[in-house]
Amino acid sequence: MGAISIVERARGEWRRFKEDRPGRRFRNYRVRLHQHGSRALRALGIVCGTLLVLAGIAMCFLPGPGLLVILLGLAMFGGESRRLARWLDRLEPTARRRAAAAKRWWRARSLVTRAGLIGLAMLATGLAMRAWWIWFEP
Repeated sequence: MGAISIVERARGEWRRFKEDRPGRRFRNYRVRLHQHGSRALRALGIVCGTLLVLAGIAMCFLPGPGLLVILLGLAMFGGESRRLARWLDRLEPTARRRAAAAKRWWRARSLVTRAGLIGLAMLATGLAMRAWWIWFEP
């Protein structure tokens, strides 16, 4: 029974987080967490945030979405740090605009150009992995 209520609370908090306007989400989340969140849940958030940041840093050197995982970990810390929550609120609108511009740029490219760019990215990844193996000789 307790697990269901935790899951439902998490879903409700996610809905409220999504409904908050960009530029205030993380501060609002922090306020809600401090008003209604238990200390154990807040401690769990810090532990999970730490693990996500560390995993994201590792993924910067290994295959994986490192930057995205780091940002997710920082977002979890945003519930505890007023300064970090403000910084994330300032960062989000800019990141959304840049992501939308990148999406428009990508969609404006022809299929052949996109395939070529993906091929170049795969080649660069393969060369980087080969350099890693040569350098560290596992």
